[in-house]
Amino acid sequence: AMLSNDFSRKLALPVCKNQSAEKIVPGKILSRSLVSVAGISGKIDTYINILNMLDALGYRERDNTLFVFAYDWRRSIAENAGALALFVQEKRDLLKSLNRQAGNNTQEVRFDLIGHSMGGLIARYYVQYGNAPLGNKKSKLPTLSWAGAANVRKVIMVASSNGGYADTLVEVSNDLVLARFAPAIPGYVLATFPCYYQMLPDVEQQKVKLSGSGGKCVDIFDI
Repeated sequence: AMLSNDFSRKLALPVCKNQSAEKIVPGKILSRSLVSVAGISGKIDTYINILNMLDALGYRERDNTLFVFAYDWRRSIAENAGALALFVQEKRDLLKSLNRQAGNNTQEVRFDLIGHSMGGLIARYYVQYGNAPLGNKKSKLPTLSWAGAANVRKVIMVASSNGGYADTLVEVSNDLVLARFAPAIPGYVLATFPCYYQMLPDVEQQKVKLSGSGGKCVDIFDI
């Protein structure tokens, strides 16, 4: 099954307009997915398992020992890193205020960041560049400042595509199915997401080969 044309239009980002005017905003982390097939509905666990594991280890939102950062996975990694910078600062101020109320003014406030897939890339960008935006065509990355490192103790990446993600090519060509029985997201919708271009395979790692060429590697950025 495929997403309806109406839903696809809503999910796609405007290509020729100001994307900051987009009305869809992230709510909270996707704990479970509700899937309905032929009138039969069921729930598929997504991030609920890792939240339960962290809860069992003593990291809980209600105790201010766990903070969940929800982000718009359609947008650029740099833009989401900027939102993460604001989120970290907000939670850092909260914990420092709680420490002062408890009479503890000297305790250092730093965070462990756990990011799955693109979340790990956002965490890495934040640690390396803080909230700095991407540069221009001559210098695509900002100056390496490690601006976010002062607020971070550890970064844990789970299945993050640090060298690019080869499946981005497949998904843009053949659509994306996030879970079994879930409706596919059309490739032309994915092509409106800046993050998809940022997660294309690194040419230097030679992950993409031309079919029938005897293993010849392709520079996917060579038009």
